[in-house]
Formats: sequence, C-alpha cells, structure tokens
Amino acid sequence: MQAALIRFRLSGSLKIIVQFLFLHKNQIMTTSMYTLLILALIMANAPFLTQRGLGVIPLKNKNILHHLSELVLGFVLIAGLAFLLEKRTGAVHQQGWAFYAIVICLYLVLSFPAFVWRYFWHGRHRE
Repeated sequence: MQAALIRFRLSGSLKIIVQFLFLHKNQIMTTSMYTLLILALIMANAPFLTQRGLGVIPLKNKNILHHLSELVLGFVLIAGLAFLLEKRTGAVHQQGWAFYAIVICLYLVLSFPAFVWRYFWHGRHRE
C-alpha cells in the first residue's frame, strides 16, 4: 500500500516537473540550451572514450595529460559556444569567480562516467 502511494506521489511530482519544464508558457530552457547541455556531455566524455588524440590523431600511448588537455580544450569550446548563444539572445551578463568555479565543477561532473570507465572499470577488465 505504501509503495503504491509513494509511486503515485512520485509520478505526480514528475508530472508537475515535466509540465513546468516543457509545457510552461515561458519555457525555462530553450532548444539551444538543451543542445548545449548535450554537447557539453559529449565533449566532457569524449577524451576518455578513445585512445586517439582529439578523436582523430593516432597516439601510441595516451596518458592522463592528454586526457586533461582534451578536457580543457572541450571546456573552452563549450564555454565559447555558450557565450555565443547568450550573446545571440541579448545582453551578456557579467559573471564572477563563483560562476566559473561552479561551471568548471559541473563540467568535471559531466566527464565522470567516462573517467570511471577509462581508469577504474576498463583498467580492471583488460585481461
């Protein structure tokens, strides 16, 4: 009985969230924002998914410095795209150091699944 009640409450909450995000008159997130988030997810995980430099240059041994440099390059590209998208919508808002610290941490969190796959899971099961 409690499980059914929790399921009902959860589905009701999810329904409200979905209606608010997607069906609200003043949509909070536009298509360009969704595209930016998906591209950020792809760019954050890409360095750890292949042994090639930037996905195309064959490397004999790709180490953590290669991965980190590709991660930084991906962040710079995504940040530039975000700046262009914000500039296209109107005035660019000034941001302080806290904004950039949070955005960098968010980008690192987005890269975590591929990092775990490359260094923790994939490394143990190579045999």
